[in-house]
Amino acid sequence: MKECRKSPRCISNLRATFVTEKGVACGYVCNLSSGGFYLVTETLLEIGRHFLIEIDLPQKKGWIKGRCVVTWTNDIEPKNIPEWVYKSKMLEDVSPQQLFKGIGVKFAEISQEQQNHLNKYLHTLEEGG
Repeated sequence: MKECRKSPRCISNLRATFVTEKGVACGYVCNLSSGGFYLVTETLLEIGRHFLIEIDLPQKKGWIKGRCVVTWTNDIEPKNIPEWVYKSKMLEDVSPQQLFKGIGVKFAEISQEQQNHLNKYLHTLEEGG
């Protein structure tokens, strides 16, 4: 499968809170990039939905805050994925976290200060820190 992202993704496991019409929900961010991420969560939002998010960076490095939009959803439980899918090459570009229920998200609005903070954090991940 050809990579369609504009910026490289980094594996992460960051706690996040986000606002839905029913209140505040939580999840974990993985495959983080400067343009978006995959959010592992039981609270699925529909494609095209905009929402506010706060991503908690480790080691008291603060929060990344911004407005996001849902680009895709995964509502299949890993136990319900057929075995032949695992044996095929269909999942070769998929991280293990993306097999959990969640949403693919891109940043729709993020301040320059927040973008700089995110880029600095991603740079530390790329360097192995």
